[in-house]
Amino acid sequence: DQEQWYSLGRGVNSTVRALAMDQEGRVYAGGLFTRAGSMDARYVAVWDPAGFHWSNLGEGLSNMVRGIAVGPEGDVWVAGTFTKAGGMESIGVANWSPATGAWSPVDAGADATVTSLAWVRAKGQPNRLFTGGYFRRMGSEVSNHIGEWIPANATWTAAEAPTAVSLEVYPNPASNYLRIRLERPTEARLGLYDLLGRRVRAWEALRASETEISLQGLTSGVYVLRGTLGPSEYHRAITVIR
Repeated sequence: DQEQWYSLGRGVNSTVRALAMDQEGRVYAGGLFTRAGSMDARYVAVWDPAGFHWSNLGEGLSNMVRGIAVGPEGDVWVAGTFTKAGGMESIGVANWSPATGAWSPVDAGADATVTSLAWVRAKGQPNRLFTGGYFRRMGSEVSNHIGEWIPANATWTAAEAPTAVSLEVYPNPASNYLRIRLERPTEARLGLYDLLGRRVRAWEALRASETEISLQGLTSGVYVLRGTLGPSEYHRAITVIR
């Protein structure tokens, strides 16, 4: 019922910091608690809506959970300040398999608290797990607060910041045409506006390209080329001379 709140059994005995739901509708909760319902549940537990009850995840963890994410295969990934999962050393990040009912460490883990994690499922690309937190290393990699887990290789790597989109606009000042060159594929939507805010030209691209835009019919003056370039906003003054 989307119009009413319901309690999940007797709840938990302390703060919840993270929630995630799997494809079966089970809700995983993590935080500062050590009991869920009437069961011992060290910092993480699962609510089964079909049976209307809480269950622990084996021996649980040695300290607080800060983040939870359900992987593409249905396994559960948790992040936090813990150093052990299911009695095994697992620093900052661990994996729970509902199929086997067992915890697994994730390589050598982190050198400090992991506060969040998320799976990225991009079309045509392998699934990847990203982590963020106070750490400087994930596994043997220098990660500086953000790391990437590659399931195919079972290794951590430093998550790189996206490469800046390179856009060339020339000549400027311009007279008869304006050439726009996009050096790598991205979604770009730009308009050329006069100083009254009227759009006088438009340009869109999804792949690397070079386009020539006619400036015929425009009067001399300053115009603004603006819009979106990938995830960022773009703006640049363009001078038209006659």
